[in-house]
Amino acid sequence: METVPYSDNGSVFRERAVSWEGTACELSLAGRIPLADLLEARKALEVTQAALAAARRSEEDLRAMERALAAMAQSIGNGEEGEEADAAFHLALSTASRNAMLADLLQTVLDRIELVSEHARATRIFCDTAVSEQLLGEHQAIYRAIRRQDAAEAQEKMKLHLFHVGRLLLRFAALPQAGRC
Repeated sequence: METVPYSDNGSVFRERAVSWEGTACELSLAGRIPLADLLEARKALEVTQAALAAARRSEEDLRAMERALAAMAQSIGNGEEGEEADAAFHLALSTASRNAMLADLLQTVLDRIELVSEHARATRIFCDTAVSEQLLGEHQAIYRAIRRQDAAEAQEKMKLHLFHVGRLLLRFAALPQAGRC
């Protein structure tokens, strides 16, 4: 328990006791935040980021997304490389949103998803050629909307993508631990 300053009316700061026990980060590290809750948080963040990226992206942001998409295309069926290329795309999109707080929150959620779903299982998603190709197509659709600066379309494509990814992660997280591709 520690004390932190807070304002009760906008001008007067007082100290109040705050307990960090049971915070979302602590609970997720302990594995007590369900994967479904983490996926819902990811959706809330990344759908917003997609719209912001469509409005704020630069030519360099588009090139970073294009490089990630090219890497995804080259790594179809390769779990480790596919996961890295996927992460690069989402990082480039997050950067293009120009919102450091959303980017930081998203990284926290993604780190927790990786812990809960276990890295090796998540990587296996990218071992499946058909799944890898579908994910690439979804990323390309998001990219096209961002390139056209169509925020509504970028949000819609991101929602569809994250719905699909959520189902995959929940399915793969339920599988027993296995080796790489």
